[in-house]
Amino acid sequence: MIEPDVHAEVAWSVKYHQALRYFPASEYDYPAFNKAVFSEDFEPPDYLHQAREVAMAHPWYDSAMQVVVNDFYAFEQNTSLKFTAFTGLVERHFRRPASGLGFDESPSAHVWRTVIWPNNFL
Repeated sequence: MIEPDVHAEVAWSVKYHQALRYFPASEYDYPAFNKAVFSEDFEPPDYLHQAREVAMAHPWYDSAMQVVVNDFYAFEQNTSLKFTAFTGLVERHFRRPASGLGFDESPSAHVWRTVIWPNNFL
């Protein structure tokens, strides 16, 4: 599996948000969509309970909860998101190098070369 070229906290938070989103928390009300799909009395399986316990004991728990909260609420129909606040951040981290993607000696260069030439070995 190819992992994104992001900070470890971001990757960890995205991974654990999948389990955390099945449980209500003080900063997160279980979405109506999930109640409709899974029912009011849905009980998550044991592996999700275990992942939640791991996440709650971790220092990055709050970051994972931020992903949970923003994952659902950012896609509500009447939500208006302004991307301009993040333009600089995106430009700094997702740039197109002068040498071209896959040729800039970055940690993910091999991934881009595989995309460019899927039948070649690295």
